[in-house]
Amino acid sequence: MLVSWEIWKKRHNRVFKREEATMQGPVNCITEEILFWCTCVIMPLKNHARLAGAKDDNASTNATTII
Repeated sequence: MLVSWEIWKKRHNRVFKREEATMQGPVNCITEEILFWCTCVIMPLKNHARLAGAKDDNASTNATTII
C-alpha cells in the first residue's frame, strides 16, 4: 500500500502541479517511510512484547508470534 500511495502522490504532483519527477524521488520517500515505521512502530511493539514476557512467558510468546 505504501508503494502505491507514493507513486500516486508523485503522479498527482506531476500531472496537476507540473512538478518534475525522477524514479529516485519515490524510492527515497518509500525507503524513509519504511525506516520510520520500523523505528517508531514495529520496534516499540517488540520491546513491549519483551517487557510483557518478563511478567508472563506465555504473553511474550503470543505477542512475538503476532508481530
